[in-house]
Amino acid sequence: MRLIFRLSKKHYLRAPTKFFTPSGYKAFIKPGTTKVELNSALYDKRRKWCGYMALLTNLDLQKHKPAEIYGLLRQLWRIENNFRMLKTDLRARPVFVWTDQHIRGHFVLNYIGLVLQRLLMKKLRESGLDVSGAELIRALESMKISRLKGLKKAQSFLYCCSNENAESLSVRNEKGDLLSLQELCDKILNACGIEPLKDLETAESIRRKFHSRLPMA
Repeated sequence: MRLIFRLSKKHYLRAPTKFFTPSGYKAFIKPGTTKVELNSALYDKRRKWCGYMALLTNLDLQKHKPAEIYGLLRQLWRIENNFRMLKTDLRARPVFVWTDQHIRGHFVLNYIGLVLQRLLMKKLRESGLDVSGAELIRALESMKISRLKGLKKAQSFLYCCSNENAESLSVRNEKGDLLSLQELCDKILNACGIEPLKDLETAESIRRKFHSRLPMA
């Protein structure tokens, strides 16, 4: 028996109780003995329930069937994925504020960002573009808008619009080639009903495309 073999290793023979733990195969060492012995009672008890899983829930069993409750458990990964996105994509941690009010505000803003990110990802999936949260942020952050300086007329501000010269990590086109970040960014803007930016834009054209009246620096 493999369990007996593992328990009979030389270092367990010296001091069996030292290596006893309440979990794992070491739990089957009988405590208080001077030699390696199998705790048969515990082994038979655990073997009886092998393959079974018990769920503790506060849901009304009269309204929810066991299969439905188990289905909810299988969706737990979605919650865990949201926490992962908060900590990685949205950089919720580390927190560089220390008052209670500032900490609450920090996490409220992160939660709003998570909701907006999830809504945008849903909209992109509906348009046929399946993009991860990290890839979405990377594409949007690659978009740079900078004002060209040195123009004589103050009312003739032009803005240079560009993207980081890099490829997407996972999104491919119909030929199977990885999209550039600019191509991915344009697809994201199109899916949101926003006209992609050209290499040169005026302040008015940028406001028109983004449906915004915010001042341009």
